[in-house]
Amino acid sequence: MKITAAAGASLPRVPAFGDGLTAGYGLAPEKRLVPRLAAWVTRQGQPVHLVNDGVAGETTAQGRARIASRLAQHPPDGGIVELGRNDLRAGVSPARERPIWMRFWRWPARLGVRCCWSESRPRA
Repeated sequence: MKITAAAGASLPRVPAFGDGLTAGYGLAPEKRLVPRLAAWVTRQGQPVHLVNDGVAGETTAQGRARIASRLAQHPPDGGIVELGRNDLRAGVSPARERPIWMRFWRWPARLGVRCCWSESRPRA
């Protein structure tokens, strides 16, 4: 998926929005997902300004409450959303999460951006 920068920007801005997995909770900075992913994407010939917007412990509902204001402050050219692990750990039913995810999926289209999603689900 090719992402282009907004007019006047040197690199596309791509926030990585999620929980502790995205934030890199407990890891040394060089071992965290976002810097490693940014380095990999650059090696693939698609340099981006990848922004770590992960919050350790955040649930899907908390992420949904936070995302609109974050995107209004810093409009993205693309996005990564990774949430759901903390919901599973807290015993939140996937059926309760589904309406939240459906609202999440609407924001990229409204902003005209491409997005990569990662949702944690229980094993069957």
